[in-house]
Amino acid sequence: MRRFIFLLFLTLNIYCWSQQFEPEFNNSGVLVSNFSASDTIATKLQRCIVSYSGPNGWSFSPKVHAVVKGNTSNCVALCSQPFAIIIRMENNDQDPASFIRLVKLEQKKNERRLEVSSINLWTNQIKEGNNINDQPFDAKKYGTSSYLIYPSIEDKGEYGLIIFNPNNNDEKPSQILCFSIK
Repeated sequence: MRRFIFLLFLTLNIYCWSQQFEPEFNNSGVLVSNFSASDTIATKLQRCIVSYSGPNGWSFSPKVHAVVKGNTSNCVALCSQPFAIIIRMENNDQDPASFIRLVKLEQKKNERRLEVSSINLWTNQIKEGNNINDQPFDAKKYGTSSYLIYPSIEDKGEYGLIIFNPNNNDEKPSQILCFSIK
């Protein structure tokens, strides 16, 4: 009986430890620094509302940008320390690479932006999605409904996670989860 109680206690303890960094709500995230060390720090990712800006005036290559206010995020990771990101979803049954994009944001005076599409007026071609700013990442299931994302980021700057609806990949993002690498 003692052995059963000990194993039950040990199992519950391991389960609770593995869930301690999981975000509380769906489509939210946590940046975890020193994930493998005992002094792990978890910081909630900054949730930013996206607005869209179109071309200004006449241009032969007008671009549409997703714009986020503020030139830097309040969630910061150091490039000298290992870090991971935990994103909570409704369930973690699908491949996260199919609906999560990790992108580098371009910094301006008081905003961060990402090119969403451009139109070449000479050839009348529409180019949607600028994959130049996409950053590679590895992901694993974490807990009951989250993903543990290991970004492969080497440059300092502003970054964002765009989470699309897994059932409909054509929608425009209305929010970006932002963080900074310094």
